[in-house]
Amino acid sequence: YAANEQLDYNFTTRDYAFVAVEWNKDLFAANRERTSETAGYGRHVLIGPTHFLDLEVGVGARQQETSDIPRERENEFIERGAAKYRWAITQTTSFTEALKVESGPSNTYTESVTALKLQIVGSLFANLSYTIKNNTQSAPDTKKTDTETAVTVSYEFGKEKP
Repeated sequence: YAANEQLDYNFTTRDYAFVAVEWNKDLFAANRERTSETAGYGRHVLIGPTHFLDLEVGVGARQQETSDIPRERENEFIERGAAKYRWAITQTTSFTEALKVESGPSNTYTESVTALKLQIVGSLFANLSYTIKNNTQSAPDTKKTDTETAVTVSYEFGKEKP
C-alpha cells in the first residue's frame, strides 16, 4: 500500500518550496512500513516545451518499521533529494523518470520510476512503468532491492481538447 502527496509553492517561474508526505506499507519488503515528512527547495531547471526537469533538496523526518523486529519503529531525521524528468516525445506520448533518495543514519532509501505514457484515444492512456526500490539496510532474510513492472490504463479528466 502507498499514499503520498506533495504541495509546491512557486516563488518565481523557476523556484519553489515543497512539503511532501509519503506512507508505504509492504509486508514482504526490507522495511515493512515507512512514513516520511519532508520540506525543501525545488528548481524547474528545464521548463519545456519538450523537456522538463525539476531538482529538489530538503530535510525532514522518517518513521520506519523493519522486518527483523515487527512493531518496533525507528524515528530519525533525513535528507531528501529528488529529480523529475519528462520528455514530451509527441503530443500523445511522453517518457518520465523520477528519482528520489531519502538518507538517514540507519538507512538510505532510493526509488527510481521509469514510465512511458501513450495515448490510446481521446483522454484514455496506456502507461508502462518500471520501478526500482532499494534500502541500504535490510534484515538478513530480505533483499535490499525490489522491482515492480506495471501496465495500466488511465483516463485524464478536465484536459482541454485542441
